[in-house]
Amino acid sequence: MSHSEKPAPSYIRVGSRRVRVPRRKAVRVGMALTIIIAGILPTPPGPVFTVPMGLAILSIDYPRLRRFRRKALVRLGRRRQRRALGAVGQPVLG
Repeated sequence: MSHSEKPAPSYIRVGSRRVRVPRRKAVRVGMALTIIIAGILPTPPGPVFTVPMGLAILSIDYPRLRRFRRKALVRLGRRRQRRALGAVGQPVLG
């Protein structure tokens, strides 16, 4: 590994859950695809948790997915801020 490459994180957060991820790219991609496929199948816990987690793991290695995930997080944060503003009627500082 060259000095410009960053090592992959040892875990990824999805919601309130932390999931350990392997350091090897091939294992991460295989794990993420398995999780996504398992989430599509009609079994618990279903796509509500597993599909976003699989996509988050894939976003470690693919810049387009990473960009999409980051934009989605920003939109979600702005939506939460608007709801907090509308519920209270006072601007949220910070």
